[in-house]
Amino acid sequence: MQRATLLLFFLVATVLAQQASNDTSTTTPSSLISSDCNVANPNCDGKGVCQSDGSCRCYYGWFGVDPTTAAALNMSAANCIFSARDIPIFGDKPINHIRITVGVLFGILTVLVLYRNILEYACSMGTHDVGAQWITRWNMGLLAAYSIWMLMQCIDFVGMFHLMSMEGYYLLFFFKDVFRLIIFCSLLFHWAELYYSSIRKMKNVEMLRKIKPGYEGNLTMEDVLLKLNFATKFRFAYVAITVIAIIIFIGAMVVWFKARTMALWSNYLLFYYSFYAAAWILFSLGYVFYGLRLLTIIPVVLKGKVVSVMVLLVLFAVAALVTACSALYVIVRPFTDIRAFHILTVTYALEWLSAFCASNIFMPFWQWHRWFNPRLIRSMVARGGRVTSSTEGSSSKSNGGPEVEMNV
Repeated sequence: MQRATLLLFFLVATVLAQQASNDTSTTTPSSLISSDCNVANPNCDGKGVCQSDGSCRCYYGWFGVDPTTAAALNMSAANCIFSARDIPIFGDKPINHIRITVGVLFGILTVLVLYRNILEYACSMGTHDVGAQWITRWNMGLLAAYSIWMLMQCIDFVGMFHLMSMEGYYLLFFFKDVFRLIIFCSLLFHWAELYYSSIRKMKNVEMLRKIKPGYEGNLTMEDVLLKLNFATKFRFAYVAITVIAIIIFIGAMVVWFKARTMALWSNYLLFYYSFYAAAWILFSLGYVFYGLRLLTIIPVVLKGKVVSVMVLLVLFAVAALVTACSALYVIVRPFTDIRAFHILTVTYALEWLSAFCASNIFMPFWQWHRWFNPRLIRSMVARGGRVTSSTEGSSSKSNGGPEVEMNV
């Protein structure tokens, strides 16, 4: 009897030990989840990049939980599962405020620029100045594309609403800086076209000098050609900087989505916005300095138009410079509170100001009462663009009424 009791006790102990072993084998892996993203979460929940040290570098607006909370939730500490929408003090309000601001500002601008594009094609069909017409259409097309590009950014906000991929959103976000450089350089070609039109005026002066010996002009044709040749080289320097900006943009996209160390990522962003700040400083100072020098060759009839273009382009460059400097400030002293959303709203407003200044070169707001006058528009379309280009310094008149000046 004693031997039977001992055998039964041994069997019960064996079963209990086996059950304990099974319980341990099933619970141990889940309670010891690795905090190294390379092991536990290689893609950082699709909202960040796994770093070489095992942490997750979350994209802007996303963050993970601390190790203590992660352990309590039985999950890896390397994660990017939460967005700014999940923070009670933030929520959707500041994010939707940014989206609405972008949508309203660039929505209105897109409608105006598309309207101006339609007028350009409808009212210039009968013109023969192919070069000036091409420059105008190219610039207006760029402005329309930029406005739509910016408007698309109100669809989502760093992927928080799952309406746009991370790659798509950041492509829109970073390329807008390059886009502005392209527009500025393109507008310089328009600016140079105004100067080249002065050659035709100066040729008339030269002819008058030959026909009328007593006639004296301010400059010789040699002076005009010399300064315009310099202006041509000057504008192509801007194009070279834009090409460099495109290369830097490609590098930014690679670093943003592939960089495996925080140092590489932060240093490249610092370099990225430092480049734009330096570029816009050079653009502003160089444009003002040489623009004032070249004003000496402009006939009086053209000076009003040229000066207005210069002022608008300087405002364009200054707004872009402030945008780059504010981005630099945020990188050096990052915000973790509601101010981050406020400065982003201001950034979009400055970008809108740049685009608005560019659109006013071709559709001045002080002449909007003419641009939206149905009678004048019908008259212009009916004549198939018999409107004198602003590069000629005047606008045509019909039946003694005012005429809209088609800027080239």
